[in-house]
Amino acid sequence: MRATDWQSAAENLAARVAFGNAADALLEAAERGGNAPVACACSGGADSLCALLLLWAKFPRLRERLLVLHYDHAAREDSAADAEFVRRVAAALGAAFVCGRRERDGEKISEAALRVARLRFFAEAMRERRAKILVQGHQRDDVAETLLMRLTRGAGAEGLAAPRPVSRRADGRIFLRPLLDVPKEKIIAALRDGGVPWREDPTNAGTDFFRNRVRNAVLPALKAAAPFENFARSRALLEEAADFIDAEAEKILRGNASPAAASALAGKSPALVRCALRKILAAQKISLRAKTFEALLRSVAEKTPFALALSARKISWDGAALKIIPFVSTEKTPPPPAEFETEEIVVSEALFARIRAGTFPPDETVFLAGTPKIFARELRRGDRYRPLGAPGEKPVRRIFIDKKIPRERRAALPVFDDGTGIAWIPGLPPAERFRIRAAGTKALRLTYRRKALPL
Repeated sequence: MRATDWQSAAENLAARVAFGNAADALLEAAERGGNAPVACACSGGADSLCALLLLWAKFPRLRERLLVLHYDHAAREDSAADAEFVRRVAAALGAAFVCGRRERDGEKISEAALRVARLRFFAEAMRERRAKILVQGHQRDDVAETLLMRLTRGAGAEGLAAPRPVSRRADGRIFLRPLLDVPKEKIIAALRDGGVPWREDPTNAGTDFFRNRVRNAVLPALKAAAPFENFARSRALLEEAADFIDAEAEKILRGNASPAAASALAGKSPALVRCALRKILAAQKISLRAKTFEALLRSVAEKTPFALALSARKISWDGAALKIIPFVSTEKTPPPPAEFETEEIVVSEALFARIRAGTFPPDETVFLAGTPKIFARELRRGDRYRPLGAPGEKPVRRIFIDKKIPRERRAALPVFDDGTGIAWIPGLPPAERFRIRAAGTKALRLTYRRKALPL
């Protein structure tokens, strides 16, 4: 097979595919001033490879500062070949190359967890090299996929406006997506016409992940039934609406996103209250489940009381003032870095069926029969419990080994206790004594969120 002249391929591709104006302007500004690296995320697939080649071709003064980032999800046996492919492309372009790889632990990992791991790698690599700009290869089909996926999750204007051409992160980083107006078919055709190879991930053709099901089953039918390009227009209109709401919320907060600012929200438009409340909670590094957030939103709008206990703090609204109070634990050892929520529920028939089917990720959510009072603590020497379905108690250390949970991950896991023993450890089954045996049972929904680096 003839070796690819990657520099010529990039120049030829630049004559066929254009970047969006917003990204162009920021990259031109980066080209004119500063010496910080400009990063480009590249999986080796057609879209991100196209973005990398165009970035190299269109901005020659950035070439010496180009930083190629590749994250190996280790989700399939031959994924290392993708990393090697991207490394060779980067070398041919004279660009720096950094590769991250997820440690495989034998456990099936969710699509969301893979995304978090990938973004964490980008954040760490950019921080270490002081890069502020990351170019990504999202294209027009990704707009439709994301919009459809988020509609099923009940997202608002801010969520439905993603992915944006320009996303500014709280830590000062800027994510650029210059191909959002380019159809997938045009990218593929341009690469093929130029004889440019790319990597194909065979798992993308499967149905294991929600995005793949939307991409392979829903989008083809939708393309055949309706004008597909209008998704991009809707996304742009939603971005305008979201930006307007955000600006109005900032006027109310006046740069003060402290809990005290919530007192000014009563009587305001629900959209403004929603946006301002999210800013207040984000400033406190608090993220609530959608249902819990909606309950708080109603209480603020209606001036009715609200209270919620998190692992490290308590949130209360008395109808006039929002308070976020540190939780004082009676434990001698500090809790691990975790946030969790509890919610008392009655298990419906549908929920009982989902619990029995094991549809909830065991490292994120469990349901415990009864209404136990749960707190988080660190793992102790000699800890043992009886996991759901086990014939008897076992040392937690032995359970970790049996489940092939890496040693470095074990130390970061909290132990959820009800005062009489272990109720649950994320990644493991809950205790047998909390088994839910039938619909109609009163139960506690326990949701755990591991604290992560800024994404």
